[in-house]
Amino acid sequence: MVLFTLVLFSCQTQPTKIGVLKNTNTGLQTSYANLIPEKAMIVMNNEVIDHNDIPFGETFYVVNDGIQGLIAKDKKVSVGCTHHKR
Repeated sequence: MVLFTLVLFSCQTQPTKIGVLKNTNTGLQTSYANLIPEKAMIVMNNEVIDHNDIPFGETFYVVNDGIQGLIAKDKKVSVGCTHHKR
């Protein structure tokens, strides 16, 4: 039992934190598990937009700000994300 506990602590296991952020103006929905964004926003032409009228061919970014839950290993942090098209 002690060995099992030591293994869990050495792997830095943490309780899973799951949630969803929704912006009703833009329709942006951000689902998260363990990496918790303070806010998520759509940025187009270097401005945060509060609507979903994006012209065809225009470039925009989805930005997550104030993320908590990242773990550094050897002074590096690895981050990934997915996009689900509906």
